[in-house]
Formats: sequence, C-alpha cells, structure tokens
Amino acid sequence: MADDLNVLEHHLAPRNPNASATTRRYVRMSTGSEGSVMYRPTSRVRPGWQSTPIPGLAQREIMENVLGSRTTDVIRLYFSAVNPWFPIVDEALFWKLWHKDASLISSTLVCDIYAIAFAYWHSSDALRDTARPDMQFAWNQAVLALRDDCMAPSLTTVHAALLEMLGRPVYYATGNIITAGRTISSAEKSLRIRVWWAVLIHDRCLSHGTPPNIASGQYDVPIPELGSFVADGASTRDQRAGAVFHQLCRLTAILGDILPVAYSLQADNQQEFKIIRRVESSLDTWEDALPDFLNLKASRDILRHDDEPSAASLWFYYLTLKLMLKRLAFRTTLRDKSQPQVIAKQYRFTELFDAATTIIEFVASLRSDDLRSFWLPYTTYLLTSATTTLLRCTVESTEIEEKRRSAFTLVRLMRMLCTAREEYDWDLAELCVETCGQSIENVAGAYDAVTLPMTDIPPFTQVALPNTVGHAQPAESDMPNGLDDNFWLDIGSPWAALWAGNVGP
Repeated sequence: MADDLNVLEHHLAPRNPNASATTRRYVRMSTGSEGSVMYRPTSRVRPGWQSTPIPGLAQREIMENVLGSRTTDVIRLYFSAVNPWFPIVDEALFWKLWHKDASLISSTLVCDIYAIAFAYWHSSDALRDTARPDMQFAWNQAVLALRDDCMAPSLTTVHAALLEMLGRPVYYATGNIITAGRTISSAEKSLRIRVWWAVLIHDRCLSHGTPPNIASGQYDVPIPELGSFVADGASTRDQRAGAVFHQLCRLTAILGDILPVAYSLQADNQQEFKIIRRVESSLDTWEDALPDFLNLKASRDILRHDDEPSAASLWFYYLTLKLMLKRLAFRTTLRDKSQPQVIAKQYRFTELFDAATTIIEFVASLRSDDLRSFWLPYTTYLLTSATTTLLRCTVESTEIEEKRRSAFTLVRLMRMLCTAREEYDWDLAELCVETCGQSIENVAGAYDAVTLPMTDIPPFTQVALPNTVGHAQPAESDMPNGLDDNFWLDIGSPWAALWAGNVGP
C-alpha cells in the first residue's frame, strides 16, 4: 500500500506546504533504497479507557520501599551482570536521567531491572551480605507493571518485555505440552483443530506491514472438515455458516503461500511470478470447488434466501486476495527489466485496475442484511487498502472515460459506506470514510460536469449482489503500442490545484 500512497502523495500534494501537518493521515518512516515505509498514527490508549496515569509507578514504589537505600546498588548490579551480555538499555543515558530526575525513567522498565538483578544478588559485593527480597514477589510486581504499560505502550514497553523474558529463576516451564495422561475425544480434537485455524486466520490477517508468526510448511494441522463440527441434523443456516468457515480456512492457507512474496526484501522476479501464477491457480481451484450456495456465478435463488446467512464477507476476502495478487504482479513487473516495460506495465496496470474496481463495485452493492452478517474486523483495513488502490489507478489512468467511470464507482462506494455507518452502525466503514472520503470527493469534483448526478446512484439497500466478479482481462491487441516515459506520471489534469489542503487518501 505504501507504493499507492507515494503515487497519490506525488500527484495530490497541496499547494500550501503548511497544510500537510494537519491533513496528513499517514506518516513516512523511511525513504531508503528499499522504498518507503508508511504507517497510520493511532491513539496509544483505547477510546474511553481509563489507563493508569503512570504505568508501573505503584509497583516501583513498592519495590523501592522494600529495597530502601539499596536501589542504586541493585541497578549497578544489573548493568554489570546483565546489560553487557544483553545490551538493550543505554547505560550512559540511564544514569544521566537517574541522577537528573529518576521519575523520567519508565517505572515499568525500572521494575524489570530490579527483578532481573535479584538473580545475581550474591555476585554483588555491596549486596551479598544483605537479605535478598523475595524474587517471586518482585517478578509479580514487574508483571503487573508491564500489564498496565501495555495498555498505552511505548518503546520502553518493548525494553521491559524483553527483560521480563530474561527473567530468572524460571518458575514456570514453558514449551510443548503433551496430553499423554489422557485420551482426547473426537469432539475435543475437532475443537482444537478449529482453535488452531482461528489462530492462523488472525495471525495472517493481522499482517499489516509485518510478516505472520506462523509460516506455511511449519504445521500439519488439517483444515477442519464441515462434518467434524456441524451436526448432521443442523439447520441449513448452521450448515452454510460452517461451510463459510471451512472455505475461509482454505483461503487462509492460500494466503499463507503469497505472504512471503509480499514481505520479501530480496527480489527474485522470476520466482515471484511463478509463485503468483501458482497461487492464482489455487484460487481458481478454490472457486471451482465452492458449493452452489457459495458460488458467485450461481443464480440468486441458489445463493441465499432472506432467512439464511450472507456469505458476502467470504467473497470480499476472496476478491481482496485476488487484488493482492494483481498488486504484487504489478510491483514485480515494475522491477523486471527483462521484458518490454511499457506493454508489460500497461497489461499489469489494467489487471490491477480491474481487480480494484471489482472489489469496490462489490462492496458498493452490499445490502443491509449483508452488513448485519459476520465480518472479520480486518475488513476495515482491507477495504481502505482496496479503495486507495483504486484511487491510485484513477489518478494514473490516461483514459478520461475510465477516470470518469472510476470516479463514479468511488462516489457510489462512499455513499454506501456513509449510509452503512449512519443507518446501520457498520463500524467497518469508518476508517475508509475518514481516510478516503475527502480524496474521493475531490476526484468526483474534477468530473462534476460529466458524472451522473447523485440522484441517479441507486441506494445500496436496493442493489442486488453481483452474480459475477472480475473484469475481462485485456487482450494484447487492446493494449497501446507505445507510451512515452511520462505515462506513469502524467495524469492529464492539474491535480495539485484540485487537491489543495489534502494530502494522501
């Protein structure tokens, strides 16, 4: 997504440089040779949460009351026995702050320093002849301090957590736990399999900028079969809901095959193209194996009835994965110097444009009962990413009619999301409206004389779900024979003027 934001920022920068400080919704972390890293700032504290004014302060005061005049000696012990071998605390800076104003140092970090130093108590000339406080009590205080600190974390929270993981002595054994002492029933085994896949779904869906913790090929837990957790006599509703979970697990397995490409910093264009083609084939196989009531190409009377659950969320995740593949193929093509650049770029760009348009049109056509169905919370980020991609494609397109159609699609999406948020309390629309709303409004304003009036946009509650998805892939004969070097920068309009006061999506 950083590439899309870079392109939009390039074209949509405000004329007033002073406006960027208040309107920028994303922050650039790096502009090194490997490209930019951008993130969206969020509040450190959950809305409405009454956090501890100074996390760890109460626990620190308790431990320092126990230590009395020995606090400085304990800290010296830490810096002599622990920090040289695991140097994650800047000793010079620590002592500078300690002598200037000890309250400037994170109380949670100080608690962990005290606790971890206790294990080396008898190696200190200043401490060995005094009674060591109870280590279990000290670690309990450190754990409580870290728990409070995690509610509004900072970099020192990471320091404290790392020290806590070094804690000694080891009071609780951790690792692989077996159940050799009892027999696991089939029902419990089925439950454990589903729990594992739920963990895997969260792990891979949470990968917004960081690789997942669980890699493909490092587990052997089978995909839960429908018959193992849905009773034979279950209602049609329960059977179809179970089928959606089963298919979501299959999609998650496919997602795991492409994530290494998304996060790889060592480009191997040919290998990446092979993986992309293989995953595209897996997606085709997944779609072909869908039961009729989940297949987008089935007729409306087969897809669902009013009293049965909507599978719109599953189709959305499927379309999102297809968009991800097109995005990766486009990125890889831009890096590949072994093929004609202009034609290859145009082909991949058209594929990306089609995929982004498809998913936005799909979301814009959702009905009220689709919104009331089950959705993963990560939908809000995936929707924002897809909208940003379509905005980028709209900006970079050289076809004026294509720009108009795309602008109309984005306007229709925004109308639907605003209605969904205000009338149906669909919170998943909030981030996309906040992040992309102004950008879409400005794009639509550029074509105000040629776009359809808002009264001609059908309300989403009356629009049926699409029976098909995707756009036809462009044939080679349809692609332009040649484009100048400014194709990827020329957007054919004075966008800087149109986007005054707004930066990025």
